[in-house]
Amino acid sequence: MNLKSALNTLLVSFVCFQSVFLTPYVIIVATDRTNLFTPILSLFALIIIALVQGRQAPFAKWDILAWLALGAIMAFGVTLTTDIPAAAYRAFALYVPALSGYWAGRLLTNDQYWKKLSPYIMSGLFFLMSTVQIGTGVDVPILQLHHHALANLLLLLAVGPATILIQGSFPIKVACAAILSMGYFACYVVGSRFTVVLPILLLPLMSFLKLIRIKWLAIAGIPLLAVACIFFIQKPDKILKFHNYESVFYRIEGIPAAIHIIKKHPLFGIGLRTDREPYLEDYEMTFSMTDREHFMQVVRKNVTEDNMLMTLLVGVGFIPTILHLSMLIVYFSRLVIAIKTKHSGPLNSTALAFALCASVLHFGVQDGLLYPQVSWLFHLLIGMIPVENRSAI
Repeated sequence: MNLKSALNTLLVSFVCFQSVFLTPYVIIVATDRTNLFTPILSLFALIIIALVQGRQAPFAKWDILAWLALGAIMAFGVTLTTDIPAAAYRAFALYVPALSGYWAGRLLTNDQYWKKLSPYIMSGLFFLMSTVQIGTGVDVPILQLHHHALANLLLLLAVGPATILIQGSFPIKVACAAILSMGYFACYVVGSRFTVVLPILLLPLMSFLKLIRIKWLAIAGIPLLAVACIFFIQKPDKILKFHNYESVFYRIEGIPAAIHIIKKHPLFGIGLRTDREPYLEDYEMTFSMTDREHFMQVVRKNVTEDNMLMTLLVGVGFIPTILHLSMLIVYFSRLVIAIKTKHSGPLNSTALAFALCASVLHFGVQDGLLYPQVSWLFHLLIGMIPVENRSAI
């Protein structure tokens, strides 16, 4: 038995479980709501994995330098904010799970047990989370999670059953399809409009890119379209409207409002989750979807932009945001190469593409990476993207 490999797999599995169910959970700073326990746990796991793996772990110097630079720039930006302790907690909760998740995935690329078990571990968590949510009932996300966070976690964990479905025999395909359907239904019952509609948008794109066959597009697309229709008939309040509909006007008007703040603090931002009202005192409404008073009420209620890119630009500024985006472009280019060369690591590359692309699209309407558990899983999957040329890792 390879004890090092077993320890690595156990550690990552435990962090994944804690990320999904926030159990165990310890409040680190009583005066701040920020989840600091998950980042600390993920960092601890990374340190142990790095010590266990030693020089066997593949890496590139530019990758390490990029992450160190990102951390240093964010730390410097914190010193420029009006509330340094709060900004430091939030920057820590954003950066550390991303760092830990990415490098845990990278270091375990060739780990004996993790390669074999990771699809089943993620499938088990996906099944358990879906079952608990369905059992909890309608419109009550488990663990007081917002339905966006719940959907994000399920989208990322779906890479497990999707990998087994693609690689398994027909009975296994049927079982995995049933498990994925449970997750879809869990998002349905909590009212996640995005997740209900997402497959209808992504499947044709994946068919166009020849990632799935046209017959599977028809087999899956028709019932999904029917489910979406039932969803909007059953929940008419979820139908998008363009006048005085908070979910729409806040996100659309929020973009020029965010740009207004960014122009004032372009390089290092104003701090994550900082009150934006003082910076919008001289803001003039761009669209006529609602009046200024109503819009500012929603700004006071929601401390972020409901758009991950805008939230990062407002919170931490251009320099760290552009650096992180540049890193993600490199990582996603690895995924494109892996799909073209039909190269897969522990997780199937097409399944990885679906989970990661779905999450990126989701980040366009919510701030998923501000949840440490979502950031950990998202970057863990990015770290698990296969790379054929070890020197290029």
